[in-house]
Amino acid sequence: MNYFRPDRKLLAAVVVFQLAQSIAALVLPTLNADIVDEGVATANIGYIVSLGGTMLGITMQIVFAVIAVYFTPKVALGVKPLRSSWLGYGSAVGGP
Repeated sequence: MNYFRPDRKLLAAVVVFQLAQSIAALVLPTLNADIVDEGVATANIGYIVSLGGTMLGITMQIVFAVIAVYFTPKVALGVKPLRSSWLGYGSAVGGP
């Protein structure tokens, strides 16, 4: 676990942003179904607008995904010592 110590904060950031993106992606279909069931079926425009605004806010999942994708290579490059100690050779990927 000492291999991850220098990049511990970056690794935590990747996990947090990936988790936030995944949760947001899973909540959106539920909210969409709720709009149809509760808003459209009963012609409740206020409910539709309210939940639509919530859905718009949840689309921030795109920002979370971009942040996670930005930090992932930085963490991956930081584990070269781990790779070389496991494989027994230099840090080159794919061969000795």
